[in-house]
Amino acid sequence: KICGVKGVIRVETNVKANRAVITPQAKTKISGPAVWAAVQKAGFRPVKLIGPEGTYTADKNTGGPVLAVKPTAPEAKSAAR
Repeated sequence: KICGVKGVIRVETNVKANRAVITPQAKTKISGPAVWAAVQKAGFRPVKLIGPEGTYTADKNTGGPVLAVKPTAPEAKSAAR
């Protein structure tokens, strides 16, 4: 199901570790919520998704993705030093 998400070219899964590693097409952004939905459609209950958009966690009421942590811009990191 994850391979059906626009921009995904490869998926490596480890069901025992509850982990999937997704490889996007070059210069393509993959939607975190779209991946989340694909995992749910496959019959799994995602709890955390980490990607370039940030970190998503499961909403306590709906089970849907909530952007919990946004990535820090590289220039913000260097300015903070």
